[in-house]
Amino acid sequence: VPLLARFGQALGSSGVDAIAAVEYREGRLKVRFHPQRVDGRAAREQLRDACARAGLKLQFAGAREPTATVGVQT
Repeated sequence: VPLLARFGQALGSSGVDAIAAVEYREGRLKVRFHPQRVDGRAAREQLRDACARAGLKLQFAGAREPTATVGVQT
């Protein structure tokens, strides 16, 4: 729950309709975004930067994949 709360704070109000599903496993979140919300490079960079400011690492599964892994920065 703390990781999800931190991720939610990183996304802010813009993340309310961006997430399609979230799964927690082995200390990380697997997040599936609505594809239209993470389609562009700028949108992905903005999400990565917001997560980094919150001490989180966001990594997309692929260039066109709407799925990402979120964990604590080490």
